[in-house]
Amino acid sequence: MGLFNFNLGNSTTATSGSTPEIIQLALNEEIVTVTAAEAKGLTIEQLFTRFASALGDTSRISRYICAGRIVEGASTPEVGMVYRGAVSSESKG
Repeated sequence: MGLFNFNLGNSTTATSGSTPEIIQLALNEEIVTVTAAEAKGLTIEQLFTRFASALGDTSRISRYICAGRIVEGASTPEVGMVYRGAVSSESKG
């Protein structure tokens, strides 16, 4: 018996015929929803640059997280997943 159970990519809303297949992009406390058609041919980093730039400075994103795991910005996004951009904080002193 496992301690954690991650259902990766098998979202019922993503496979339903009545709703479009979506990918969610999260930055800070805001979320943007992108359809699979809009995301076709783009990487995760390109999605954030194109669709999430209104949420914050996407050039400061140091890593991308999906389902509790760090993913490469150059990888292909999967439908039904939520990708979070993590920004490194700058400390002075």
